[in-house]
Amino acid sequence: MNNAERILRCLDSHLTEPVELVLYGRASIALGFANPSREHHASKDVDAILSVHSIAKLETNENFWNSQAATNDELAADGLYFTHLFNEEEVIIRDGWYDRKVPIPLKLKHLTLFRPATEDLILTKMMRNDPQDIADIKFMLSREPEVASKLEQAMAQARFPSKPEVKEMLMAEFQPMKLEVEKLIREFLPKRSVPRAGDFGDL
Repeated sequence: MNNAERILRCLDSHLTEPVELVLYGRASIALGFANPSREHHASKDVDAILSVHSIAKLETNENFWNSQAATNDELAADGLYFTHLFNEEEVIIRDGWYDRKVPIPLKLKHLTLFRPATEDLILTKMMRNDPQDIADIKFMLSREPEVASKLEQAMAQARFPSKPEVKEMLMAEFQPMKLEVEKLIREFLPKRSVPRAGDFGDL
């Protein structure tokens, strides 16, 4: 059992009613992709994105917040925690991301888990110019290389937070990350074969 699964199973054990979470960060990779790396298994926290229409419902769910606190208390000795819940307007992502979310096949009693579609998840990894995030993007493309051909369009559709100071800060991180992602796109796009003499007959 990786750390993300352990955290979520603990949270689930404290819940008494259904809760839907859309994971992102390394927990979404550890649970949402085939054969995650040791680094993804070892991540010590779980992050989630809240869609605008789910925020109000979760904010008033006292059982969820009590369960979150109980989970963090129970796992504190091992340095594991679930604390980061981000409003979708606080991250770089595309409009309509919630409708494209992908189920995470972890069977739990109360929790239903998803992750953003891979293109959207990659955009969230472009919020800081960090080698770890570049490595995570490369890992995702290694599992779904067909996504490489969709990333240029996804980056063009990226939606930034509306708060000016936050937008300015994230755009400063996004631009160098875009250059790195463009390198990865070239690496994962199918190589075009070079025509050989005679392939087209006599011209």
